[in-house]
Amino acid sequence: MRKRSPSRGIVIALLFSMFLVVGVACTGPQGQPGVPGAAGNPGNPGEPGEPGLQGPSGPPGQPGLAGEAGLPGNPGLPGEPGLPGPPGPPGSEGPAGSAGAAAVAPEASIVVSKSVISTTESVEIWGSGFLPGEAVSLFLESDAGFPLVIGTDATANSVGAFVLSVDEIGGRQASLSTGISTVRALGSKGSTASVPVMVVEEARAAASSTSLVVAVAVTGEETTVWGAGFMANEAVTLMVGDEILGGGSANASGALMLDVTVALDPGVYTLWALGDAGSEATAPLVVVELK
Repeated sequence: MRKRSPSRGIVIALLFSMFLVVGVACTGPQGQPGVPGAAGNPGNPGEPGEPGLQGPSGPPGQPGLAGEAGLPGNPGLPGEPGLPGPPGPPGSEGPAGSAGAAAVAPEASIVVSKSVISTTESVEIWGSGFLPGEAVSLFLESDAGFPLVIGTDATANSVGAFVLSVDEIGGRQASLSTGISTVRALGSKGSTASVPVMVVEEARAAASSTSLVVAVAVTGEETTVWGAGFMANEAVTLMVGDEILGGGSANASGALMLDVTVALDPGVYTLWALGDAGSEATAPLVVVELK
């Protein structure tokens, strides 16, 4: 191995310094900057670093104070109604109800030519308010039992009226009961009407002097009825239309005094007194309202 001389190195250093000085002294004016070169290709990504160690967790913080409760929000608008559900299956048919009682026709009415009839005499029955062309059957209802048919051939005319003659009511049933009874008319189209009659065993001439007097009546209160000229001890029934107000018996002189309660609306009515021996009398009955 050869050893370099230190003097040689010094000479080389001096020469390099001289060249550097000459180079600096000979430097010309600065040239224009060159065109920038194209961007180089991106370098390859570096290797991912090792994850750092997890630091120790800090102590838990103090819980915050509860906030004030907020005001309730405004209610929302109602939703659209839903579509109707499908209809349910039809229910099973229940048992038929029992037939109701026959209603009284609001216009039908009947009148008997005699309010006191015997079992051996004929009477006429008039009717009105029935349906045009309606067939009407007539019955006599009494305490004897089943109703007695007294006519089935009456037919209402075009204005709903009819007339029927009945002969010897008693001849149709030997056990016909005497006393106050009901004549009922039943129409084939549902009309019905009734009127009271007094049935006696045989017709008797009523005393020509039979009379009846009644005081002015206050509706809902008692009033007094006086009568005279009846047969001795004759049973007498007091009626207004088909409503029985009361009854009693005449004394041995054929006179009577009865107290009856009048439950009628204010107005003027005809009061009938019907005796079981054939006596009959009427009087006007004035009904007023207590003020």
